[in-house]
Order: sequence, then structure tokens, then C-alpha cells
Amino acid sequence: MYVKIENTRLDYLRNNQSTIRADLCQGILDSLDSGETKVHNVGQRVILPPSFIGDPRDMKKRYLNAMALVQRFGKPDLFVTMKYTSNPILCRIVLAHMMHGPCGSLNPHCPCMRKEGKKLSCKNKFPRPYASETSTNKDVNSIYRRRNTGENVIVRGAQLNNQWVIPYNPYLSMLFDCHINVEACSTIKAVKYLYKYVYKGHDRISYNVHLADDDSVDEIEQYQPGR
Repeated sequence: MYVKIENTRLDYLRNNQSTIRADLCQGILDSLDSGETKVHNVGQRVILPPSFIGDPRDMKKRYLNAMALVQRFGKPDLFVTMKYTSNPILCRIVLAHMMHGPCGSLNPHCPCMRKEGKKLSCKNKFPRPYASETSTNKDVNSIYRRRNTGENVIVRGAQLNNQWVIPYNPYLSMLFDCHINVEACSTIKAVKYLYKYVYKGHDRISYNVHLADDDSVDEIEQYQPGR
């Protein structure tokens, strides 16, 4: 039903290109910016407007709005990620300690593992090194105080220590009874990450075969197979 509704909306946009084009491409420079660099293609491009939620123009508009808010009010203070889970074991662990993994040599097949050069490493950089005080690194990312308490817990069959604890807020974890990751924001990168993450979609590749002299651009057609 979702696809049916979406196709209906896209059909409306395709059949009302004159109205859409009047809003987006009102001059020669606008046409050139849209990729209409050949005379016979001027006015032939099929436009997918920013009013269609989730398309590239909508993503760009929302990202620019977010950057404008940061420019006006400054960077956020906290970056809070909430994840609900139906795993009762994980829920009990979350309330005591926000534990990552195990991964690395303890579990090379963990989803967080990625290849860097010839070796695998955790993309979230666990286990984290111990730190006596909170500081920032050269990339202005926060390095939280992480003391060597000597404590160990068994999590998913592995013995983990304080190096595996995810930054968390005990009050929020108890209040919402779910997995909540709390990070301090040192730069505006958190805002960029948020919008890139939400709109990145799944991994995909789009291709088609067409005549060599057919240079027309159909943004709706590009969006649908890609989606």
C-alpha cells in the first residue's frame, strides 16, 4: 500500500511538470544548473521537487535548514540515541552497564567489525582505552573519563571490563527502560551525521541501458529504481 501511494504521488508529479518546472527552473542559468546543457534537452528534464519527502532535494533542504539552526543557536550540547529492544537479557544489562560487543578478537564476526588495511577493527573503536580525565582528541571528539576499576562482568559469554562500557546516562536509562547512548557534542559534526544517517538509505547501485544519443534526465525514474 505504501508503494501504491508513493507511485500515485510520483505519477502526479510526472504529469504536472509544467507547474514544478515553473517553480524550480525559471531561467537559463537554472536550466544549466539542472544539467540541461544541450539545446534539444532544454525543458525535457523530469523534475522531482523537494516537496516529495525523502528525495535528494528534500534531503538537501532539510540539511541546510539544520545548518541554519546551528549557525543561529550554536551546536547541540548532547547527542542522545534511543533504541528499544525486545531482548530481555540485553535490557537487564543496559540498566546496569551499557556494554558494547563483545567484538574484536572476542567476536570477529560482530556486525560492528570492518576491515582497515589487512586487519579487522571495531568501527565504534571498542574496546576504548582507559582515561583518567575527560578530554578531546585532535579531531575535537570527546574522550570520556574511563577508569580502570578492575571490575569484570560476563556479557554474551565474554568477560568485559570498563573499556567496553558505552557512554550512558543512568537516569535516562531507568526512566525510559531502553538502550540510550549519550554523547557530548564538541562540534557540529553530530548534526551532519544525523541527517546523513537518516537519509542515506540502504546500499544500492542503479543502472540502465539506453540509446547513446538519449541524454535526457528523468529524476523520478532515477529515484524509483534506486529506492
